[in-house]
Amino acid sequence: MNDKKRVIFASDDQGVLDRWQSALEGQAGIKICRSRQDLTGALDTLKPDQYLLDLRLPGLRGLTGALGLIPRHSRCHCLAFSAIPIDDEGIQLLKAGARAYCNRFIAPQLLQNISQIVASGEIWLGASIMERLIRGLAEPKALSPDNPLIELTDRERDIAVRVSRGASNKTIARDLDISERTVKAHLTSIFGKTKARDRLQLALLVKQIELR
Repeated sequence: MNDKKRVIFASDDQGVLDRWQSALEGQAGIKICRSRQDLTGALDTLKPDQYLLDLRLPGLRGLTGALGLIPRHSRCHCLAFSAIPIDDEGIQLLKAGARAYCNRFIAPQLLQNISQIVASGEIWLGASIMERLIRGLAEPKALSPDNPLIELTDRERDIAVRVSRGASNKTIARDLDISERTVKAHLTSIFGKTKARDRLQLALLVKQIELR
């Protein structure tokens, strides 16, 4: 009688959850999981049609954890979400069985469309990943010159995005519930990995990758 999709939202970020909710509310029966442990239990018992996986989900360990999780639940369609989508990361997730790879801050209307595409049995690819696949360049690389953010941890990517949007260390610390000293330590690591000299150069780097 109820033909709604069964969907799991796997994230502990309320802003992300609110965005997903506004996209799929009324179209799916939704369960929220705020940790990897909760998610694996729900996947085993509920066997949802789809699950939206935030790569910053506590306990997941980012890309590494997702690559181990997705193949074990191949009958449940995974839509993976990254703070800064990077082609190499997306290709690895799609090869593992993910059905879509998106920005965590995706517009609700676009997410609604992507969910429908996945429900129809298709895979959703961003334009840059599609172009790489068409050109036969799908083999992922650990690090490439045009993807300097791929070595960042999920927390570092999150901070890099916030810096690119003009957030101060104090604001970032408050929003992420960490100390300013921890923010500074993350930024030192980010600058070292990306070779960005300052916040402006980092912001330009993030914007360049986001616009691909």
